[in-house]
Amino acid sequence: MLTTNANDGLTRRELLRRSAAGAMTLAFGAQSAFSAEGDLVVATKLGPVRGWTRGGIREFPGIPCGAPNVGIHRFVAPRPVASWTEVLDLDPASARTENDQGSDAVRFDGPLRVDVFAPVSVGSLLPVLVTAKDWDYPSPPTRQPPGPDSTTVLVRIGHRRGAFGFTYLGGLLEREFLGSGNAGLLDIVHALGWVRDNIAAFGGNPGDVTLTGGDSVGCVAVLPAARGLFRSAATTALPRIATPEAADRATGALLTVLGIARAKARSLQQVSAAELQSASAEVRAALPPDAAFGPVADDIILPRVAIPAAQLTG
Repeated sequence: MLTTNANDGLTRRELLRRSAAGAMTLAFGAQSAFSAEGDLVVATKLGPVRGWTRGGIREFPGIPCGAPNVGIHRFVAPRPVASWTEVLDLDPASARTENDQGSDAVRFDGPLRVDVFAPVSVGSLLPVLVTAKDWDYPSPPTRQPPGPDSTTVLVRIGHRRGAFGFTYLGGLLEREFLGSGNAGLLDIVHALGWVRDNIAAFGGNPGDVTLTGGDSVGCVAVLPAARGLFRSAATTALPRIATPEAADRATGALLTVLGIARAKARSLQQVSAAELQSASAEVRAALPPDAAFGPVADDIILPRVAIPAAQLTG
């Protein structure tokens, strides 16, 4: 284990809750229905959200924390989501767990979201455990994600993965795309900022945040942009990291599969999510492992000096 220290009738709601009980059971285990413990509203800095309690845990799945990444916003840094004033009734079906094998391509063009789980009874602020998926969306989960408990506030964060989060365009397009090869990592940093600003409202201590997960966490742990957003990070190891040259070759192969000239690379922002997913899978199958659509040592977001030479690819 690598650990790194660093200096985020029935009411409509009742109908929704009952209809989603099966989905939540898949995500959290044997309990087959929501308890009658009630629901509750928490005021975040973006707006109030309504969750519910079940088995002694307050559940807030699918809280928006970043704007959709569609069209001209695909491949670039995440943006703040618009605030709201009315209470936002959270949808159980939007819960994003690390076991989720749904349509990630479509989801990751949509809003960035976080799931928050906190004990009902909180005295002093509790430690916070933040978990993120690996960067490679075709990969099955390699570990059981942490589950909610009574000793910590758990935050599960979603981020763009595969070609949606790691298509490198720094060698082809304007300055706004210089960090494009690591947009998925910037999503995690953005979500950590949300945790810093909002987790105390859920009973979590923003000064005691542990980041855990797989390959993505190993990269975020060394990002200058993430400094001060977590106390410690635990992961197995750094993944293989592409050089800009290797990442540019993967992008060139993607353009070829889609029939887009390099001079028209911006057109990738208009390709449908399904087309992008299919084309990137074809590219990955044709290239060596770890050679496409992963983190890039671009010296803009991810410093090359922070990556051991043995971990560089290309």
